[in-house]
Amino acid sequence: MAVKLFAYIRINRCDLAARTLETMKEVEEDNCLYTLASCWLSLHDPKAPVNVHDTVITQLNELSEKFGYTLKTYNLLAIALIERGDLDKAIMIYENALSSLGVYGLFEKGAEDPEYTKVFQPNNTDLACLLFNYIKANAAKNGLSSEIYAAPQGGMQQFLRGDPLSIKLFSLLSKMQSPLAKEFFEERMRASEAFDLALKKEGL
Repeated sequence: MAVKLFAYIRINRCDLAARTLETMKEVEEDNCLYTLASCWLSLHDPKAPVNVHDTVITQLNELSEKFGYTLKTYNLLAIALIERGDLDKAIMIYENALSSLGVYGLFEKGAEDPEYTKVFQPNNTDLACLLFNYIKANAAKNGLSSEIYAAPQGGMQQFLRGDPLSIKLFSLLSKMQSPLAKEFFEERMRASEAFDLALKKEGL
Protein backbone atom coordinates (compact mmCIF):
# COMPACT_ATOMS: atom_id res chain seq x y z
CA MET A 1 0.00 0.00 0.00
CA ALA A 2 2.91 2.34 0.68
CA VAL A 3 4.17 1.86 -2.89
CA LYS A 4 0.67 2.56 -4.17
CA LEU A 5 0.51 5.77 -2.12
CA PHE A 6 3.86 7.01 -3.46
CA ALA A 7 2.73 6.23 -7.01
CA TYR A 8 -0.37 8.39 -6.51
CA ILE A 9 1.82 11.24 -5.23
CA ARG A 10 4.06 10.93 -8.30
CA ILE A 11 1.07 11.50 -10.60
CA ASN A 12 -0.24 14.38 -8.45
CA ARG A 13 -3.26 12.49 -7.15
CA CYS A 14 -2.97 13.41 -3.49
CA ASP A 15 -6.68 12.67 -3.05
CA LEU A 16 -6.15 9.00 -3.93
CA ALA A 17 -2.98 8.93 -1.84
CA ALA A 18 -4.97 10.24 1.14
CA ARG A 19 -7.51 7.41 0.75
CA THR A 20 -4.69 4.88 0.67
CA LEU A 21 -3.20 6.44 3.79
CA GLU A 22 -6.52 6.01 5.59
CA THR A 23 -6.52 2.32 4.67
CA MET A 24 -2.96 1.99 5.98
CA LYS A 25 -4.05 3.63 9.21
CA GLU A 26 -6.85 1.12 9.65
CA VAL A 27 -4.45 -1.79 9.10
CA GLU A 28 -1.66 -0.64 11.45
CA GLU A 29 -1.33 2.97 12.52
CA ASP A 30 1.80 2.33 14.60
CA ASN A 31 3.76 0.95 11.64
CA CYS A 32 6.76 3.09 10.64
CA LEU A 33 5.67 2.91 6.99
CA TYR A 34 2.43 4.64 7.89
CA THR A 35 4.30 7.50 9.57
CA LEU A 36 6.72 7.91 6.64
CA ALA A 37 3.87 7.79 4.13
CA SER A 38 1.91 10.35 6.15
CA CYS A 39 4.89 12.72 6.24
CA TRP A 40 5.58 12.33 2.53
CA LEU A 41 1.96 13.00 1.63
CA SER A 42 1.83 16.05 3.91
CA LEU A 43 4.88 17.55 2.19
CA HIS A 44 3.29 17.11 -1.26
CA ASP A 45 -0.36 17.88 -0.57
CA PRO A 46 -1.23 21.44 -1.72
CA LYS A 47 -4.23 21.37 0.62
CA ALA A 48 -2.14 20.66 3.71
CA PRO A 49 -2.52 23.19 6.56
CA VAL A 50 0.02 25.99 7.02
CA ASN A 51 1.54 24.37 10.12
CA VAL A 52 1.96 20.97 8.43
CA HIS A 53 5.75 21.22 8.57
CA ASP A 54 5.70 21.41 12.38
CA THR A 55 3.55 18.26 12.45
CA VAL A 56 5.88 16.43 10.05
CA ILE A 57 8.95 17.38 12.08
CA THR A 58 7.32 16.13 15.28
CA GLN A 59 6.28 12.85 13.63
CA LEU A 60 9.75 12.21 12.22
CA ASN A 61 11.49 12.94 15.52
CA GLU A 62 9.13 10.60 17.38
CA LEU A 63 9.64 7.89 14.76
CA SER A 64 13.42 8.27 14.89
CA GLU A 65 13.47 8.09 18.69
CA LYS A 66 11.82 4.67 18.39
CA PHE A 67 13.78 3.20 15.48
CA GLY A 68 16.82 5.46 15.12
CA TYR A 69 17.64 8.11 12.54
CA THR A 70 18.34 7.00 8.97
CA LEU A 71 19.30 8.75 5.73
CA LYS A 72 15.64 8.78 4.75
CA THR A 73 14.33 10.30 7.98
CA TYR A 74 17.17 12.86 8.10
CA ASN A 75 16.36 13.88 4.53
CA LEU A 76 12.62 14.19 5.15
CA LEU A 77 13.27 16.18 8.31
CA ALA A 78 15.54 18.60 6.46
CA ILE A 79 13.05 18.95 3.58
CA ALA A 80 10.34 19.92 6.05
CA LEU A 81 12.67 22.55 7.52
CA ILE A 82 13.54 23.89 4.07
CA GLU A 83 9.88 24.23 3.13
CA ARG A 84 9.32 26.01 6.43
CA GLY A 85 12.07 28.44 5.43
CA ASP A 86 14.60 27.33 8.03
CA LEU A 87 17.65 26.72 5.84
CA ASP A 88 20.18 26.98 8.69
CA LYS A 89 18.56 24.13 10.66
CA ALA A 90 18.13 22.06 7.50
CA ILE A 91 21.84 22.38 6.73
CA MET A 92 22.67 21.35 10.31
CA ILE A 93 20.49 18.25 9.86
CA TYR A 94 22.23 17.29 6.62
CA GLU A 95 25.69 17.80 8.11
CA ASN A 96 24.78 15.80 11.20
CA ALA A 97 23.41 12.98 9.02
CA LEU A 98 26.63 12.60 7.03
CA SER A 99 28.78 12.80 10.16
CA SER A 100 26.78 10.64 12.58
CA LEU A 101 26.01 7.92 10.02
CA GLY A 102 29.71 7.69 9.13
CA VAL A 103 29.47 8.77 5.47
CA TYR A 104 32.31 11.30 5.74
CA GLY A 105 34.52 8.87 7.64
CA LEU A 106 33.93 6.09 5.14
CA PHE A 107 34.69 8.42 2.23
CA GLU A 108 38.04 9.34 3.79
CA LYS A 109 38.94 5.66 4.34
CA GLY A 110 38.39 4.92 0.66
CA ALA A 111 37.68 1.73 -1.26
CA GLU A 112 39.88 -0.35 1.06
CA ASP A 113 37.03 -0.42 3.56
CA PRO A 114 34.57 -3.24 2.67
CA GLU A 115 31.62 -0.98 3.48
CA TYR A 116 32.74 1.63 0.94
CA THR A 117 31.33 -0.08 -2.14
CA LYS A 118 28.07 -0.85 -0.31
CA VAL A 119 27.47 2.80 0.54
CA PHE A 120 28.88 4.62 -2.50
CA GLN A 121 26.94 2.84 -5.22
CA PRO A 122 24.51 4.30 -7.79
CA ASN A 123 21.45 2.54 -6.40
CA ASN A 124 21.85 4.06 -2.91
CA THR A 125 19.12 6.57 -3.67
CA ASP A 126 18.67 7.61 -0.03
CA LEU A 127 22.25 8.90 0.15
CA ALA A 128 22.16 10.40 -3.35
CA CYS A 129 18.94 12.32 -2.62
CA LEU A 130 20.27 13.56 0.72
CA LEU A 131 23.48 14.86 -0.92
CA PHE A 132 21.50 16.41 -3.77
CA ASN A 133 19.16 18.22 -1.40
CA TYR A 134 22.06 19.31 0.83
CA ILE A 135 23.75 20.92 -2.18
CA LYS A 136 20.52 22.72 -3.07
CA ALA A 137 19.98 23.92 0.51
CA ASN A 138 23.54 25.25 0.73
CA ALA A 139 23.19 26.97 -2.65
CA ALA A 140 19.83 28.47 -1.66
CA LYS A 141 21.24 29.84 1.58
CA ASN A 142 24.30 31.38 -0.07
CA GLY A 143 22.32 32.44 -3.12
CA LEU A 144 20.44 34.85 -0.90
CA SER A 145 23.64 36.73 -0.10
CA SER A 146 24.03 40.11 -1.78
CA GLU A 147 27.47 39.23 -3.19
CA ILE A 148 26.27 36.23 -5.18
CA TYR A 149 22.93 37.77 -6.08
CA ALA A 150 24.62 40.88 -7.47
CA ALA A 151 27.35 38.96 -9.28
CA PRO A 152 27.39 38.93 -13.09
CA GLN A 153 25.82 36.02 -14.96
CA GLY A 154 27.20 32.74 -13.69
CA GLY A 155 27.70 34.00 -10.14
CA MET A 156 25.97 30.95 -8.63
CA GLN A 157 27.90 28.57 -10.89
CA GLN A 158 31.15 30.20 -9.76
CA PHE A 159 30.08 29.83 -6.14
CA LEU A 160 29.33 26.11 -6.56
CA ARG A 161 32.70 25.49 -8.19
CA GLY A 162 34.59 27.43 -5.50
CA ASP A 163 32.67 26.61 -2.33
CA PRO A 164 34.54 23.90 -0.31
CA LEU A 165 31.33 22.30 0.98
CA SER A 166 29.75 22.13 -2.48
CA ILE A 167 32.92 20.59 -3.90
CA LYS A 168 32.95 17.99 -1.13
CA LEU A 169 29.30 17.05 -1.68
CA PHE A 170 29.69 16.87 -5.45
CA SER A 171 32.72 14.62 -4.91
CA LEU A 172 30.58 12.24 -2.88
CA LEU A 173 27.92 12.19 -5.61
CA SER A 174 30.56 11.60 -8.25
CA LYS A 175 32.00 8.65 -6.34
CA MET A 176 28.52 7.14 -6.44
CA GLN A 177 28.33 7.77 -10.20
CA SER A 178 25.03 9.47 -9.51
CA PRO A 179 23.35 11.36 -12.38
CA LEU A 180 22.03 13.87 -9.83
CA ALA A 181 25.28 15.87 -9.91
CA LYS A 182 24.80 16.65 -13.60
CA GLU A 183 21.07 17.16 -13.09
CA PHE A 184 21.71 19.89 -10.51
CA PHE A 185 23.68 22.04 -12.96
CA GLU A 186 21.13 21.42 -15.71
CA GLU A 187 18.36 22.50 -13.33
CA ARG A 188 20.27 25.67 -12.42
CA MET A 189 20.80 26.44 -16.11
CA ARG A 190 17.11 26.02 -16.90
CA ALA A 191 16.18 28.28 -13.98
CA SER A 192 18.67 30.92 -15.12
CA GLU A 193 17.36 30.82 -18.70
CA ALA A 194 13.76 31.11 -17.49
CA PHE A 195 14.69 34.10 -15.32
CA ASP A 196 16.48 35.85 -18.21
CA LEU A 197 13.48 35.22 -20.49
CA ALA A 198 11.11 36.72 -17.91
CA LEU A 199 13.30 39.84 -17.68
CA LYS A 200 13.30 40.25 -21.46
CA LYS A 201 9.51 39.98 -21.56
CA GLU A 202 9.30 42.74 -18.97
CA GLY A 203 11.78 44.84 -20.93
CA LEU A 204 14.36 44.86 -18.15
